[in-house]
Amino acid sequence: MSDQKRTINAEDAALFQEMTQGVRPLNPQNRVDLSSQRLSPDSRPAHKREMESLPPPWFSEAADLNPSSLPVGAEEILFFARGQLSHATLRRLRRGELCSDLELDLHGLTTAQSTKELSQLIHQTGQRQRCFHLIHGKGQRSSEQIPILKSYLNQWLRQRPEVLAFCSARQKDGGAGALYVLLKRNR
Repeated sequence: MSDQKRTINAEDAALFQEMTQGVRPLNPQNRVDLSSQRLSPDSRPAHKREMESLPPPWFSEAADLNPSSLPVGAEEILFFARGQLSHATLRRLRRGELCSDLELDLHGLTTAQSTKELSQLIHQTGQRQRCFHLIHGKGQRSSEQIPILKSYLNQWLRQRPEVLAFCSARQKDGGAGALYVLLKRNR
């Protein structure tokens, strides 16, 4: 966009006036109260932190899942990153350049088994490896044709403080059925 100011034509201005007629500000002083402070993640009550580590509410091992309630599609590309990562690091992660030969294949495992395997891998490798390749599949072999494990891992990995970022792998490494996972460095 150039440095020139945008002008609004008379028709648009009239339409705006018509649409906002009778609208009043919520705050009469038209100011935001910045005095309220947010709680840091560690200052929240323990029961709230514990609840965040539980599976998402739509998740159930029972067969009566509603496919429309799952937030992730089989071919959906996943991406998550915490704010402190540089663009160069994220670019290298997306290209698969940060990952070593370490790979975890979760095909055929339940979510409970997958969580256990993944937790062990994160704790064991976090001291030696920073990035690994995680294969979760697309849910095409399940009877419901729903990517249950992919959807579950998308939520679970976001809640793990050790996980800095993850993204769907390149096609040669599994595409939408796999992830590159970047961990915090242990010091």
